[in-house]
Amino acid sequence: MALYIMTVLILPTYSVPTLLIIFISSSVQLNSVNTPPNWDSLRDFINSKLLPTSSFVIPPITTSFVLNSLQHLSAKKAVGLDGLSGYCLKVSAPSICSSLTSIFNLSISSNSFPDSWKIAKVSPLFKEGSLFDRSNYRPISVLPTISKILERHVHTSFYSFLSDHHLPSDSQSGFRKFRSCELALTDLIDRILKNIDQHLLKT
Repeated sequence: MALYIMTVLILPTYSVPTLLIIFISSSVQLNSVNTPPNWDSLRDFINSKLLPTSSFVIPPITTSFVLNSLQHLSAKKAVGLDGLSGYCLKVSAPSICSSLTSIFNLSISSNSFPDSWKIAKVSPLFKEGSLFDRSNYRPISVLPTISKILERHVHTSFYSFLSDHHLPSDSQSGFRKFRSCELALTDLIDRILKNIDQHLLKT
């Protein structure tokens, strides 16, 4: 049993501060009891880190990147609606990497994304409880494997831009290499103990 949904990736042209604010605001859940974020302060912070001429542009993808990505695909990954398995792409990598590179670069230069790569196969995974209660199922979506290569390229490029301009906070551990929940908790405990030692926090 499978359901089909549409997922969309849009690559519009925005200034970097606007792009970051759109990204962050889309990730924030607001309700009546929360204090709304100060977007002006965030924009000022971003502008203080970037030169007026700074802009983020997705660079062209290279054949070597595509080939390396194909060769490191897992052969055991679930197959999307395109029917192309990781194993099939992996063994044919030397033959198809040049063509895929051209397709990826055309997607980048035209600010578009192939419609067939936006369609995910969604399968219900049973958790526990009654088999007849749909809330007891967790949806698992599988996008075409090829789309993940372009996604990885965009992510790597944007993350490098943010890191080069020192935009991620040193306190941020989520979604960063060599960071973890353990490091975040250690940092928090260390700050609490320092504040206690400096009599800034009562025990």
